[in-house]
Amino acid sequence: MKVARLRLIAAGLLLVGWFGYLGYLAIAMPPATAVSRSQLLTTTHVVKASLTPKPHVETGKMGVVLENAQIVVGEPLPTNFSVENVDDARLSGGKQVPTGDYLLPLQRTGPTRFRIVTAPGANRLPLVYPATADDERQIRDHLQP
Repeated sequence: MKVARLRLIAAGLLLVGWFGYLGYLAIAMPPATAVSRSQLLTTTHVVKASLTPKPHVETGKMGVVLENAQIVVGEPLPTNFSVENVDDARLSGGKQVPTGDYLLPLQRTGPTRFRIVTAPGANRLPLVYPATADDERQIRDHLQP
């Protein structure tokens, strides 16, 4: 009887330890993002850039400033180019874009004009992705012929 009780206690401790470890992983690990393959179907360029939310002087509304753009996929970019809908950029789930480096799937709309490709769905938001090695790998895998 005593041996069975010790086994039960040991099994209970292992179970609690396992749940503790899974809880730690859920809290400590950053959430994985899935790049939208259908969003990339019409992408002509993918750019890695720093995005900084700042208020517009004229309107007072929050906007997003794009800086330090580097090409990841596509032809070289013009020296001075603009992104039409960068103020509407969102992360997956419709979350606001905090300051940081992001991957922007762009589509050319003019010689020096681009727009962030909108994701399919009801809200059709222009989604951007955190500039992580995993997200960049996903984009390259989707865009390879």
